[in-house]
Amino acid sequence: IAACTEDYDGGAACPALCPEQNVVVIDTTFDPVDIDTTVPGFPTHGTETELLLARRGDTVDVRPVIRFDSLPIYYNSGSSTGDTIIKVVDSAYVKLRINKAGSLYKQPVTIDVFDVDTATGDSAFAAQDTSTALEKLLFRPDRLVGSITLDTAQITDSVRIPIDSLTLITKITNQGRLRLGFRATSAGPVQLRIVAYEGGDPAVVRFLPSADTVFNHLTVFPRSKVPRSQVTLASD
Repeated sequence: IAACTEDYDGGAACPALCPEQNVVVIDTTFDPVDIDTTVPGFPTHGTETELLLARRGDTVDVRPVIRFDSLPIYYNSGSSTGDTIIKVVDSAYVKLRINKAGSLYKQPVTIDVFDVDTATGDSAFAAQDTSTALEKLLFRPDRLVGSITLDTAQITDSVRIPIDSLTLITKITNQGRLRLGFRATSAGPVQLRIVAYEGGDPAVVRFLPSADTVFNHLTVFPRSKVPRSQVTLASD
């Protein structure tokens, strides 16, 4: 600074010490984003890593549905004639994996399970098989197939909800499909995040295929078989 106390006309001889006096000033203006950057429809329907089960006492009442469209009709009984047809279902339950860190509850929670199969059959149009208007009408007492009330300490990283064995054996015998709808109630707000199929640890249905408890539980994973004309959508 001391070396540049005098005003030199040139300054080019030593630009580090004596820069020219004519300084070019450039103004740059940064405009804020003034458009809506919300991305609608993401993730796409059926590709969520978690399913929200919530009832917060206001307008929020979210009830997820999990499809088990493919049920086993045989089990390995060790018979020399091959697999045995399932005629008995015992100790049936559905297991839900819970994201406890993302869940909110302060009082005991009751989880009710309903058979919400609309029996619409196969369809070339997804809208005819994903009607929430039809499904929500089936959350009624005569469709209740399981229920459990859990204290806050009993809600861990997974919960087991007993389901009606008669309902399940009827589905298996008739080669039907099992679609379970879940509803949560509590004296206070409740929000449970259930890990979905896309999350890597989906809900499963388990049951004993015989009255003889020597056999292990059979495990049924979620699967949607319709619409058959749109395999990717059916998978989602």
